[in-house]
Amino acid sequence: MPATFECVVCGAVCESAPSQAGRRKTCSYQCASKLRWGDAPSLECCVCGKLFKAKRRSERPKTCSRNCLSEHMKTRKKELKQGWSNKARESARAARRKAGYSEKLSVALRGMVHSTPKTRRLSPQHHRASVWFVKSPSNVIYLVMNTTAFVAANAHLFPPKTVKWREKPGLKKGSWSCAASHGLNRLNRGERGTWRGWMKVGNLEGKEAVELLPRSFSEVA
Repeated sequence: MPATFECVVCGAVCESAPSQAGRRKTCSYQCASKLRWGDAPSLECCVCGKLFKAKRRSERPKTCSRNCLSEHMKTRKKELKQGWSNKARESARAARRKAGYSEKLSVALRGMVHSTPKTRRLSPQHHRASVWFVKSPSNVIYLVMNTTAFVAANAHLFPPKTVKWREKPGLKKGSWSCAASHGLNRLNRGERGTWRGWMKVGNLEGKEAVELLPRSFSEVA
């Protein structure tokens, strides 16, 4: 025989299965949610402006339905792509332009980051260094392990006006470049075929030229 009980939330008299007699306290899922979480706050949808209530008191959704949520996400992605990323980039650039920013950064990182081989500008283990071969205008092939270090150590191979070092704009203090290092870096990246007679050489030809490989394949053990 069904048992009757009174809902502790709305006061409605309801029936329950005999197995739930004495245990059931609410008449519906809505009343059970109110009993457990309390009254949910009224919120305004950011898309359509409709007032709605959250399912739980702890939740703070911004949209009232899945359709509005989809429109909100589309708008959010457009904002991030068009304006928000640019604002973040401009704020970061403005922070780098402030007086004393480079000095504070150097003091904070001194003895930790800049003491490692991966961050030394002329180190072969620099995180942006790459191993490649280049042929000079006089048909001499060189092994390059760090382009900046190669230009700095062989400045006599380049015209004097191309080895005038200058600090890179917009980067942290200590990043230097010249026309020769810039041109060779573009060669290495494949952005151009030649630069003032210099050409990038393949690994096989370069290793044979600098005697890293035997001249004949028959000599390979």
